[in-house]
Amino acid sequence: MLAALFNVLTGNFQNDSLVIMRKSLSFTSGQVGLVMSVTAMGALAGTFIVNLLNRSFKFETVLIANFLVQMCFRLLFVAFGNIFAVAATLFVVDLCQSVLNIIIITNRQNLVETRYLGRVTSIYKAVLIGVNSLGFIYGGTLSNTFGPRNAVLWSGVEILILTMIGIGAYAHLNKERTTDE
Repeated sequence: MLAALFNVLTGNFQNDSLVIMRKSLSFTSGQVGLVMSVTAMGALAGTFIVNLLNRSFKFETVLIANFLVQMCFRLLFVAFGNIFAVAATLFVVDLCQSVLNIIIITNRQNLVETRYLGRVTSIYKAVLIGVNSLGFIYGGTLSNTFGPRNAVLWSGVEILILTMIGIGAYAHLNKERTTDE
């Protein structure tokens, strides 16, 4: 549920970041291409570090930490104007997004019995398609109304609120787990 809400809140980030780079920062097409190449390397780097994170930390810890890091770097993206800082912040955002996607899939596979995995995966994909569409509509509306920079800033605030909800939910879940034992 937290991941679905996260996708709604961040669905339009890619579009907003491209608009910010082209219009607000006046990056050339070559510069935007360079930044997008660096961000793709961030996503690839995420696939390499996710196993280390999964071995070292609980799912809940990685999820909440991921939300916090993404919030910080999405907000930093809006604050910077030079190509190196923008590329570095988007590298981290895509690294975290890659880690987030993989840990969610891994967690789902660990929790679901093998005989139900196909059904659960299909439902998960259907929900993901739906929430991503809602994220584009929601984020696009924010961006059109308040501008892409303000939409990204607002998204950061919303991610912070979502993170606090997640911390509260996992604290409650852990309290219940210890009570049941």
